[in-house]
Amino acid sequence: MDPTWPLERRQFILADASCEQIITHGSYAGEFDFFEGSVLSFDDSLGFELSHDGERRDLSDFALTSENLAYVIYTSGSTGKPKGVMVPHIGVVNLIVDCRCQRLWPSCYRTGLAYNYVFDAFYCWFFFTVGRFGGLLVLIDNGRLMQPFSLRDLNVHVFPHVPSVVVSVDIPDSIRVLSCGGEALTASVVNSVPSDCELFNGYGPTECSIEMTI
Repeated sequence: MDPTWPLERRQFILADASCEQIITHGSYAGEFDFFEGSVLSFDDSLGFELSHDGERRDLSDFALTSENLAYVIYTSGSTGKPKGVMVPHIGVVNLIVDCRCQRLWPSCYRTGLAYNYVFDAFYCWFFFTVGRFGGLLVLIDNGRLMQPFSLRDLNVHVFPHVPSVVVSVDIPDSIRVLSCGGEALTASVVNSVPSDCELFNGYGPTECSIEMTI
């Protein structure tokens, strides 16, 4: 959950998900004064320690399967009211393995990632790049996208984002892959793609684990 979200959205999500605990950086702890559960804060200088009984546990003790919950993400919902979607491990893994099997791009590529970290596509591309393709991930402050922005000084080969952002960014010839999703792909986006660049258009509701078709 992004601590900069409006108070009303944060309150709704915490109540709707029946959260009992929040883990956050100390600098954001004050943003959750309204929360009735416990707030664990940590920072890089202090760190924090999770208590345990000292015994090593075999994961098989927990009878975990690929159907277990990986995360809950709140979308805007068709009514504009946040809607929690529960996504299992199997859906995320299936998407990543499928893209790996299709060998959509070489492992040596550098990916410029500017998604907000609370967006499921952020983690999808993290595992695409680092976990499965062995590439290099270049994190871009998404605040930079609020002004005229160029990818030229980042030396990246892959740039995933929603079409409205892609069409507003200066795309250098070094870009080999543009991956769009989350919005309708328009002719203006297609026409902005460099001649030597591949364009992928992904679609899928959140319930289908980020993308269902590419």
